[in-house]
Amino acid sequence: MINKIAFSFLMVLTSFMAFGQAETADDVHTASQKYLDILYSDDYAALAEMTYPSIVDMGGGLDYFIENAKMDKEQLDESGLVTKELVVQTAGDPMATAKGIVMLVPYKWNVHFGTGAFTSTAYILASTEDEGKTWKFVNLQKHSAESLRVFLPHVPEEFAIPVATPFEELR
Repeated sequence: MINKIAFSFLMVLTSFMAFGQAETADDVHTASQKYLDILYSDDYAALAEMTYPSIVDMGGGLDYFIENAKMDKEQLDESGLVTKELVVQTAGDPMATAKGIVMLVPYKWNVHFGTGAFTSTAYILASTEDEGKTWKFVNLQKHSAESLRVFLPHVPEEFAIPVATPFEELR
């Protein structure tokens, strides 16, 4: 009898955990797509709002962050690389930290350059301190493992930052 009760409890708990992980995955996917849409737009205030706060604060404050984001956008525009589409892929498993949860989120970065179309897989770090109600992000193309540890010391050391893949031509 006890085994049946324990088994039933375990099944209910597993169902809730699976539902919670699925809900977290949906939330981070939606929030990540919103962040990426803003990342390559001209809405620098919204970008600052969605960026992990210590990146903005320790990086010189809001005004400096916005100026730096504008310069990044200008350099990208001057390079001739035109972002056509940013598509969030399936996020990695949630990793618990002292402040909440972080997740590695890959995305496809589709661009035009000259007469060709190219794609790369790049990454952002999604972080929540309120169980997925709000998400803050770090553009991992701008941060090394060392700088990430400065801005987010609560991220576990075993968290590895993958490098974006080289651009491949789309056919």
